[in-house]
Amino acid sequence: MNKKLLVSLFLCLFIFSSGLFAEKKEEEAKTIQFLLRKDLLDAYYYEVEWRTKLCEVNIFKSDPIYLGHVPASPKAEAIFFELWFQYWYDFEFSCTKKRTTGGLSLEIINPDVIPAGLEVLCGATYFTLTDMFPGDWQTDGEDRMTFSDKYCLFRDNAWFWSVRDKDTKVPVSNEEAISIINKLIRKGFDIQFYVWGNVQGAYNMLLNWICMEVTRIQ
Repeated sequence: MNKKLLVSLFLCLFIFSSGLFAEKKEEEAKTIQFLLRKDLLDAYYYEVEWRTKLCEVNIFKSDPIYLGHVPASPKAEAIFFELWFQYWYDFEFSCTKKRTTGGLSLEIINPDVIPAGLEVLCGATYFTLTDMFPGDWQTDGEDRMTFSDKYCLFRDNAWFWSVRDKDTKVPVSNEEAISIINKLIRKGFDIQFYVWGNVQGAYNMLLNWICMEVTRIQ
């Protein structure tokens, strides 16, 4: 057989087999692995200090509330935090204005990875409600709201996470943020959260329960 024909045939077989191998590699299923679940009841309670201040705007922010440890995931493409939580408010009928705002922020902790003076946060405002109960009602009102959300920590992507200076709140460069996030995924970290917002015309705010499940894909 002609040598040129043999070489051509070999090249064709090599390209064909390489294509099959690449296709098989692409078809390999990714796995989702469960890492952590945490449930908290009565996770945070805020009460307006003085009855005379009920009709004013009262701002609150919790201390950090610990959720657990997420193990090292050196092969993971992403880590997912799925949350379910419920807020309760009790309103005072005599206040003309009744307004509430509530939010929640996750914070990642690993002092071996995150440089001193920086913080890694991701959060959202979940509701802003105005005058839920008219001022002429002759009874106090109660409101409760349930939410679910999913936060994602992607390799090579800062996504909505803010890697910033704790004091000035100035974010670091995108390149530095991605480098820190990749190390956190690779080495593991602790996770905690804050509850924040404000109430006007309300006695209190209760984060009645919160549940978090953490999974990874690789």
